[in-house]
Amino acid sequence: MRKHLVIAVATLLLGGVIAHFHVAAQTYYPVIRVSAPGAITYTAVLDAVPERRRCAEASHRFVEPVKAECPACRIVLVRCTRELEELEPPGDRTVYMPGARIVIEGGTGAAQRACELIASNVLKLGGARARCVATASQAIGEGEHPRL
Repeated sequence: MRKHLVIAVATLLLGGVIAHFHVAAQTYYPVIRVSAPGAITYTAVLDAVPERRRCAEASHRFVEPVKAECPACRIVLVRCTRELEELEPPGDRTVYMPGARIVIEGGTGAAQRACELIASNVLKLGGARARCVATASQAIGEGEHPRL
């Protein structure tokens, strides 16, 4: 009887260790949605990171400056997800830059101005590249970026 108990406990422990490493090895996309004045919505999709904890940290690093720079903005969603399809809206324009893409919704004119402003600010702040793209004309799959 004791032998069976030891085998059962060892099996449970081994299963727990395997489950832990499986979850730890998964990648997550930090997704942040911000509602701004003027009926503009920004959905930032950051590059995938391993571990849920690192995803939460990346989301926090993105959200804090937004809160500081735009007190009128409202953080609508902060999520770490493994699947993007349900969270990433089609949008009007998208800013592509190393490490992230920001989908902008809010009418073509307003979205275009916001997109160009973000891309130029990224470059001014020392970003290597940033490009504003009309989203509707793109067929961008998960993890793909147009040529910057």
